[in-house]
Amino acid sequence: MTIRETTMPSLREASPTASFANAKLQQLSEPLLQEVTDFIDFVIQKHQVKIADS
Repeated sequence: MTIRETTMPSLREASPTASFANAKLQQLSEPLLQEVTDFIDFVIQKHQVKIADS
C-alpha cells in the first residue's frame, strides 16, 4: 500500500482547503510525497510539544 492510499481522506469528507492540498499532493512522485509526509509529521510533533509546554 502506498502513502497515497493510507493518508489521503476521501475528497467528499475534506474541507475545500484540504481538497486543494490533496489535489496537489496527488501530483507528487512517491519519493517527494514521502518527504512532504515526513515534514507534516515534524510540524505535528512540533505543535504537540508547543501545546504540552503551555
